[in-house]
Amino acid sequence: MALETTKSPLDGYQRLTIKIGSALLVDARTGALRQNWLKALASDISELKQQGRQIIIVSSGAVALGRRLLGLRAETLPLDQAQAAASVGQVALAQAWSDAMGAHRSPWARFCSPPALPKNAARSSMPVPP
Repeated sequence: MALETTKSPLDGYQRLTIKIGSALLVDARTGALRQNWLKALASDISELKQQGRQIIIVSSGAVALGRRLLGLRAETLPLDQAQAAASVGQVALAQAWSDAMGAHRSPWARFCSPPALPKNAARSSMPVPP
């Protein structure tokens, strides 16, 4: 009797892009990083890399993490507070990814791309993309 192999929906794909939203990374009630979830995801990513796949992660969460670290309670933040939260949160988020992926001896790189701002955003604080 031949051994049957399980076919994965990812078969045939060598490069995968995974989008991770704030709601998955950050606990909505506490504002804390969901570290156990991130560790499990890093394990899954490591396994995919061992299969020879290239993995691209698009991760949100910087503002949500920074909001907690700075003690900002408002659901909607003014531009200057959102920028501060993003700045502080990026450091925490980069460290979290580094810790999670480092546990699997998996190198990673970080690229920050600022979101497009609404046309009525304060130009004195941050340039608005064309």
